Amino acid sequence: MKHKFKVTALYIFLILSVLVLNRCNNLISDWEYNDDCENFDLNSCEQNKPVFGKMEIELTFQATGVPITIYRGFVEDSSIVLVDTLWSTIGKYDLPVNYKYSVAAKYNRDGKTIIAIDATEIKRKSTNRCDYTCWQVTGGDINVKLR
Repeated sequence: MKHKFKVTALYIFLILSVLVLNRCNNLISDWEYNDDCENFDLNSCEQNKPVFGKMEIELTFQATGVPITIYRGFVEDSSIVLVDTLWSTIGKYDLPVNYKYSVAAKYNRDGKTIIAIDATEIKRKSTNRCDYTCWQVTGGDINVKLR
């Protein structure tokens, strides 16, 4: 009788363990993917794989304009993408995704030339939601303001 009780207790323990572990797994899956497909707004999902991303450059205003140079990679690599002069405190450009970019801004203060440099990576990323592949672009923020 004692042996039968141990075997029964062992079976009950194993069944409860499987149920508890399965429930924990479901909770983790729900937390990670949290797809409410009945209320999914397809308009919030960009389905077209982006080719370009937005670079936004913040700079200090200079009445004579601020010459900027955008490089693919590092400034030292000298792979120039674009040269422009900005006349406001923000410049926006559409550039190909999945590249690192650097920006050099040239200021003139008190007869001296000051060059401010910053870098970013514009990346595209996909997520799967409710049988759709949704795309987003990250990165692209540049700050070449004078301090």
